Amino acid sequence: ATPMQILQKLIEGPIDRLFSFAIICNVVFMCAELELKGYERGIDLGYLEGPGDTDAINRGFTIGEHVFNLLFLFEIYIRISVLRWKFFYDEGIRRANWFDLILVV
Repeated sequence: ATPMQILQKLIEGPIDRLFSFAIICNVVFMCAELELKGYERGIDLGYLEGPGDTDAINRGFTIGEHVFNLLFLFEIYIRISVLRWKFFYDEGIRRANWFDLILVV
């Protein structure tokens, strides 16, 4: 097998699973951030009492968002580098790849 074929097999197997796990982690991360936003609104509206200083946590969420964005940009870069034109024109994966590209960019 050529090096390019080996890379394509990696993309279709372990790399797909790795980035699928990253997507699940990102969803959990976004849910936690949404929970914090709800908590902050509850304090603002007087429904909840508690420490209103969540700036450090919000900074952590902002950093996490950037990390996930870079990770997903790296994934797109890997896929385009290895699959080349197949990334854009292969009938089986074309729509999913375009969706990923638009979503990430």
